[in-house]
Amino acid sequence: MDSDREPKLPTTVTRRPFTWGPSDGLKAGGIGRAATDELRLLFRKGAAQFRLDKATRPWITAQLRLYGVPFDIECIVPTPEVEAAEHALRLKCKAAVEKHPQLVRQCKDKNFAKVEGGPTDEAAFDADRFLAKYFLDGLHGRPDRAKTKEPVALSLHVPCYDNLENAIQAIPGLAFHAPRHLGMSVVGWDTELDRGIEREFAKLSSGSDGISDVYTPTREAAYDFNRFLQKYFRVDVNGVATGTQDKEKPSAPVTLYSFFSAGFALVDAEVARMEEKYRLKEEEIRRQDEEWAAEDKARREEAVRSIYRPHHEFVARQKSGAAKPEVFTLDQLVGSYVVRWDGKDGANYSDQVNNQLTLDVFPAKSTHGVTASFSFGFFEGTMLLALSQREVVLLRDEQKKDNPYAESDTKSDLVGTGYGRDEDERADIIDSLGFVISTANASPAGPAHPSTPTDKKRRVGDVADPWGVQAALAKRQKPNVRVKKEEDDDDENVGAKPLVKIKKEEEEEEDAKPLAKTDTEPSRFYFQFAYSIVEGYPDVDDENQNVGYIDFDMSSSSGAGVFHICCWFSGPQHFSIFKVAGEPSGNKEPMSWFEFDGRR
Repeated sequence: MDSDREPKLPTTVTRRPFTWGPSDGLKAGGIGRAATDELRLLFRKGAAQFRLDKATRPWITAQLRLYGVPFDIECIVPTPEVEAAEHALRLKCKAAVEKHPQLVRQCKDKNFAKVEGGPTDEAAFDADRFLAKYFLDGLHGRPDRAKTKEPVALSLHVPCYDNLENAIQAIPGLAFHAPRHLGMSVVGWDTELDRGIEREFAKLSSGSDGISDVYTPTREAAYDFNRFLQKYFRVDVNGVATGTQDKEKPSAPVTLYSFFSAGFALVDAEVARMEEKYRLKEEEIRRQDEEWAAEDKARREEAVRSIYRPHHEFVARQKSGAAKPEVFTLDQLVGSYVVRWDGKDGANYSDQVNNQLTLDVFPAKSTHGVTASFSFGFFEGTMLLALSQREVVLLRDEQKKDNPYAESDTKSDLVGTGYGRDEDERADIIDSLGFVISTANASPAGPAHPSTPTDKKRRVGDVADPWGVQAALAKRQKPNVRVKKEEDDDDENVGAKPLVKIKKEEEEEEDAKPLAKTDTEPSRFYFQFAYSIVEGYPDVDDENQNVGYIDFDMSSSSGAGVFHICCWFSGPQHFSIFKVAGEPSGNKEPMSWFEFDGRR
């Protein structure tokens, strides 16, 4: 018969969210209650880090529950008490902010009322309240001409002029006369200001300020030059006579000082007129510069349009309904192009008709690519273009390597080149020199460029590999081969035998594998170029660094690319290309590659 299991002795009892056990005591969420001394140490300033690390969110939640402190565990909304306190504080702060401008205004009014010394001190203390007291119906109010009819004379220092002058200019009808460095100014309505100036001008000759009379004409000229001329010479600033009796003119010249004890003086009679003349001259120069810039911009734009107009005409002649090519072929490259050298290095060539950049691509004579002639400013030469980087290498190795100074039947002339030799003859020649051959850089179509024999062992054809093509070929071809010279007294033939042989079948199998870098852009064409400057001196590219690529659009009539010309520029050069004709120019047949390259 089946018997029931005996019940286990209970170790804990539960009443959510609490548990209790004889050994653990009361817990909440599996966390026991912390002692009050421990909590006091936790919440004091500078508590130990291990106590802070212990106070995690579950630990704090458990302590609140164990001590019976009510809280909202979700913390979605604050309690009504907190919301009420927040609302009350918000209203209190709003009232304080709204009242602040009034308190500031009352404080300034109180301080302005305490100012002693008259209008000058009042204007220096607070320009706005000075104007409100004498000329406005209130602070920042409306003009009140009846409040102060007579102009107000001030003795302000230079730093006080700007604030007062700016405030006066904002009030309609109010004027200000304040010659610099004299400490004398007049504020009044425009209809009354002249009387105030006349009154202050008359005070200058009275000597009431204690300044020597010798400076009086200088101060008068500085304060009001027109009145100075009328007083001493009976003419105004325009030279018009204001008096009829010549005997009233001074019998001796009037001396003016550029500096005197009261400050600087404006001694040049035509300061204002000269400043205006200078301003007009500056405006005329600025206007002429703007006109010249506009004309130059229009000329440059027209030059650019004239250069690229054949491209637009060529595009317009194409059938608009012609299907866009899905696969780009070498035949689509054939034609004549204009080139725009983008970027700061080629900026001078963008709109110069006499430096028009051209590229003429001729029909393919090889399965690997096409050749082209180009003229990029003072660079001109031959370019090899292909669908892939490897094809460019193969096309380059197909170029004629005939040396016009060499005799084809002279074996010594072919040392280091192997031109026209089979593999055994080439190995014999190089072995006799003690060279080390690197087949990693050996081209499929022929040997590398010639090298000069020395007493040191060198690598033949070890050139730069900017595209990684040769590095990829090195992985699929045989490793470096040491050529050993063996002498046989009984045999007349002296040759080199490779220590490592690679089967032809293995080579073909490796050649069938793709390059390490695949060409994923169907509209991209790669190129290498050889060139000379217009003076006729070629720049030999020993390390095959003059390379680049072009990305054509789907219409194959324009594109953009990048090329490197390390001999002249440290960084990549960006350019754009525009097709202007479907056939190349007949007078721009590409010259032989090695006519520019120079490595014979």
